[in-house]
Amino acid sequence: MYKKLLLTFVGFLAFCVLSNMPYAHAQDNYVVNNVLVDVTANNAVEARELAFEAAQIKAYEKLLARFLPPAELETFETPPLDEISPLVRNFEVSDERLSSTRYTGTYSFTFKPHFIGYDDPTQSDIEQVSQPLDINERKTLLIPIVQRDGRNFIWSRGPHRDAWLNHFLSNTHFIIPEGGADDRVALRDDEGLDYDYGRLNHMIQKYGTQDAKIIITNPQSRMNGIPVAKITIYDVQPFGASFNEEFHIPIYSQETAQELFARVAKKSSLTLEKQRKADSADLEVVEVEDIRPIITGPQQILSAQLTFRSMREWVDLKSSIERTAGVNSVRVKSLSAQNAVIELLYQGNEMQLAQNLNKMRVDLRRPFNTLGNNYGRPPLYFISRIQ
Repeated sequence: MYKKLLLTFVGFLAFCVLSNMPYAHAQDNYVVNNVLVDVTANNAVEARELAFEAAQIKAYEKLLARFLPPAELETFETPPLDEISPLVRNFEVSDERLSSTRYTGTYSFTFKPHFIGYDDPTQSDIEQVSQPLDINERKTLLIPIVQRDGRNFIWSRGPHRDAWLNHFLSNTHFIIPEGGADDRVALRDDEGLDYDYGRLNHMIQKYGTQDAKIIITNPQSRMNGIPVAKITIYDVQPFGASFNEEFHIPIYSQETAQELFARVAKKSSLTLEKQRKADSADLEVVEVEDIRPIITGPQQILSAQLTFRSMREWVDLKSSIERTAGVNSVRVKSLSAQNAVIELLYQGNEMQLAQNLNKMRVDLRRPFNTLGNNYGRPPLYFISRIQ
């Protein structure tokens, strides 16, 4: 209780100090640069994971030092990692070096605005939890995006945006942003899923919603050779967009763009409303693993190489694989700055595995030559995130 009250007090003080600062200047106060970590463990995988945990704690303590007086900082007890991680909005890592047992790297962390008092400073965390918002009173900000030739179009007026605005005009649970100058600053067309959560969160608060979803429509997709519009729903999270659901609708011959996007908005509305009602039902909360379909058959082993651009992408990709139906475990055989080799233990056959991974937005590709000489080792498959 003392720690939470102190954090609230710190947030209130910081908010008072920063409330008159320009927004861009205030954002700098959440950024902690040059967080150096050097960790030695039993292997490179363990060293890298421990370093990431240590970097978050170290960055949080450096951030606190900006707001707490030295006397209070000496007696302040750093909270555990599971309380610090939700406060992190984004991070970058550079100068990574790996050996068989050692990892060194330099991190930069950006903490969420909530740390410095954008939440109501008159309420403690416990008070907020004890009075949850009724699910029927929650409002969600919907950000529809249309993709053409690999480019995102968010704010341009046309058949796509008009269809969404018209369909949700009188909806009490879902809100479409107006697309004014401040909205265009919060989320630019060239960002899409690569949004800045600090800016996007200001738009969420502006419209009085509790969360946001990004809905991407690609009217240039095909399924089994038939033209379809692919609609993908993502939940906006502090650490990046989280895949929610994907579905397709056929594109009819001689159909106008207005007619197509009207059907896209209607189908998306039904899907979102179904999710909202499911959330409001009084259902027992179960872990994802408990509701995965049971896959029968002998256990198989598959070796695969993964490529990723950041630690965050590696953690997300590995988690998606582990939560895939039929996957029993994932063993990391080697890990470098942007590549990993894993052994995947799974039930069923290879086709089932590929289909189940695809549902988790993960692509499994066979080796170019499975019969070729691999020096006595099993063939190495390729796994990547579906963009």
